[in-house]
Amino acid sequence: MSTNPYRFICIFIFVLFPVMLHAQTNLENQQIDKLVKTFVDLDQFSGTILIAKQGKVVFSKGYGVANREWNVANTADTKFRIGSLTKQFTAMLILQLYQEGKIDLNGHISDYLPYYRKDIGTKVTIHQLLSHTSGLGDFGSRDDFWEICKTEYTPREFIEKYCSVNLETEPGLRYRYSNSGYYILGAIIESLRSKPYSEVLKERILDVIGMNSSGMEMKKEVLNKQASGYNLQYGKYTKPDYINLYAVIFAAGGMYATVGDLLKWDRALYTEQLLSKKNLELLFKPNMEKYAYGIMFNKMKIPGLPFTSEFSSHTGAINGFRSIIVREKHEQQAIIILGNTAPGGTNVDLNPISNKIYSIINGLNYEEPKLEIVQAMALKILKGSVEEGISFYRKEKLEKNRRFEFNLAEGELNTMGYYLLAQGKKAAALAIFQLNTTEFPQSWNAFDSYAEALEGAGQINESINNYKRSLTLNIDNIHARERLKSLTGTTSEP
Repeated sequence: MSTNPYRFICIFIFVLFPVMLHAQTNLENQQIDKLVKTFVDLDQFSGTILIAKQGKVVFSKGYGVANREWNVANTADTKFRIGSLTKQFTAMLILQLYQEGKIDLNGHISDYLPYYRKDIGTKVTIHQLLSHTSGLGDFGSRDDFWEICKTEYTPREFIEKYCSVNLETEPGLRYRYSNSGYYILGAIIESLRSKPYSEVLKERILDVIGMNSSGMEMKKEVLNKQASGYNLQYGKYTKPDYINLYAVIFAAGGMYATVGDLLKWDRALYTEQLLSKKNLELLFKPNMEKYAYGIMFNKMKIPGLPFTSEFSSHTGAINGFRSIIVREKHEQQAIIILGNTAPGGTNVDLNPISNKIYSIINGLNYEEPKLEIVQAMALKILKGSVEEGISFYRKEKLEKNRRFEFNLAEGELNTMGYYLLAQGKKAAALAIFQLNTTEFPQSWNAFDSYAEALEGAGQINESINNYKRSLTLNIDNIHARERLKSLTGTTSEP
């Protein structure tokens, strides 16, 4: 019988090590759960979260409700609209065509869509569409976007009406995020496959890797366990406007999925199930502004970690829904968050949650989430007065140990101003717009919005002064130029 003490030590370590790992995972999960519940309590999240390491799920849980009318809870298998995460799948379908020799990434729109206007179609390449460097605008920024959303279109009809406007810049000169470009890519996929995009997606990706709870949302389809989307603004939940998702958003953001299915997508990108290793590299190769093909890629050394992190990520935003995938390649970590509440006037993505979760699973320090100052100020105004709200804001701004999040953006105050206008609170709105100009004195948009509100209140001289100030900050502000011409009869420079 052996009496070697090292044998017992090895056995002890072999038994103890998995126990220690399990205890560490449990502690991390408790921290994550506490963190997310704080976001939920602050009305900053409702949805489902999945975290995986090396392909193994270490955390998966739903928070909040999938349907507020019936008080149905979100679960791990709830289906959510994923918005622009769809772009990764569109890019994959294009690269599959490239791998088969059916499309040239340096080819042009007109090579594959003969009906597209030739003066642009012969200049813009497939690569430029994929990398948002086409020079095309974005139909999502149109003033009539929400009217467009209510109508039925074929891809050709939609492209000819809304994706064929004049170029904003020459192709290849700069990065400009464009849903129009990815809509066009969807139409090209349909043309080359001779099938609807939804069928190509299912056959070429979803069925291959077993994403059985994902697909393109169709107009009349009833989906089991699908979450409803909600807008949240200053403590009040509302239903979002109707959107004909497949006809209008299409290959740019028309998918739904579960967190579990998106983990299958994550894992497939480490294999050659969908694409060769060589062509997968194109999917992740960063172009302008670190945007690859349907994916943002960033490589950085994070203080406190012994390795250089390689992140591929993307966010999604569709009315009533928010989504994010963060993939860290070195450690093969995945953070997948799908939400069914779209906050108004606050962060439009889920980065604050994903960043803090990444810190927890990698043993880094992080700050506890706080209510954003604009949200707190808005509640003071709506329950009391604008004077009370602004006084509260200025007092909190001077505090050393701040109780509120002060990552203030010009757009947040702007949003509050227009919200107050819509509520018929003109004096309060004017005070907020004016505050915005003092907090962001170099923002042409802040002065433009203040001028617009002053004009609506009949304070014409003050309106003219602020339109002029806006023009000095941005000589290309067409709205200010047009309003000045209308109010003064002149187009002279300020």
